[in-house]
Amino acid sequence: MKVIFKREGGGEIFESSNENVSVLLAVLKETKGIKIGMVEYEVLEYKLEYYRNPKKTETERELHIIMQPKHIQ
Repeated sequence: MKVIFKREGGGEIFESSNENVSVLLAVLKETKGIKIGMVEYEVLEYKLEYYRNPKKTETERELHIIMQPKHIQ
């Protein structure tokens, strides 16, 4: 599944494919934060979106994570 990390204003920070989303969701529920590189982010919202790709027979899913930077370590 594709995971898209976005800023609060809508700008994309990072995109990743083939992630284990169940583990990522468990971490987000416990910590409400994530670290990418040297920047720690506070997770404001996350939502699972479903869409139909006309080239494939099954419905695809994307996890959108909206966050803002806390501080640089």
